[in-house]
Amino acid sequence: MSANSQHYYWAGGHVCMFLAGLRYLLAWVVFKGSGVSLWYKIAFVGAIVSYAIVVKKSLGYPKGGTWLRRALADENFQYFLLSCFLLVNRPVGLAIIPFWTFSTFHVATFARSTLIPKFIPPVPNPSGSGSSSPPVSKAIQFFIKKYYDPSMKVVSYVEVAIFARVLFGLPLRSNSLLTPIVYGIFLRSRYYQSPFTREAFKGIDSAILQALSHPQVGGAVPQATAYYNTLKTYLARAAGNLPAPTAPPASATAADTSSTPRASSANPAQ
Repeated sequence: MSANSQHYYWAGGHVCMFLAGLRYLLAWVVFKGSGVSLWYKIAFVGAIVSYAIVVKKSLGYPKGGTWLRRALADENFQYFLLSCFLLVNRPVGLAIIPFWTFSTFHVATFARSTLIPKFIPPVPNPSGSGSSSPPVSKAIQFFIKKYYDPSMKVVSYVEVAIFARVLFGLPLRSNSLLTPIVYGIFLRSRYYQSPFTREAFKGIDSAILQALSHPQVGGAVPQATAYYNTLKTYLARAAGNLPAPTAPPASATAADTSSTPRASSANPAQ
């Protein structure tokens, strides 16, 4: 498969996630989930395609234990495995939000860098020297620069919320026992690899401690803070320590998502 073909398959996967994910989320938000599980599966098929191409480009084809160790420490491979798991298990509505957010920015980037130049030529500068991008390209670039980092912060909070959802879903039998285990392992990796995720945990921890210190809570349950700190200790022991990734995640600016591992953004055509 040529690099150009990979580029379009990669983009097609993101378009699939964006469109099918949007259809599913709209139905999920208004509690009309009947008959839309197909859109959920189509969305994750798109995510799997995009991540598979990125993983193949960055790590090559699977080969031996060294490849597997590198892959397990790679963020794109982790999201690829999670996509596969979510595809074959009972739908978790929240779980589609991070992938859909990533795809939104990649579809925008693909449109700006690949599609628009094919249909809208650059605008000549009044001075006659060179040309500039058309207004629609500038608008997309502005959107990415302004909203990329805030969106990644929201995604990190959503990923923590997903773990709470699948954990509390156990007694309600809304998901299998394996789901919180798999997602817990994934979230553990995110904590050690992503500053956004660590910031989310820190923010949630501060909010809980502030709520527990409220006089009404402290009066009703005097040992609430102590119980919470004990719970955190047990969770920290259960999580253990994760080895550092073989290569640190590339820092990406909003204008260049080609090196944003967590968003499955490594453009195969580059």
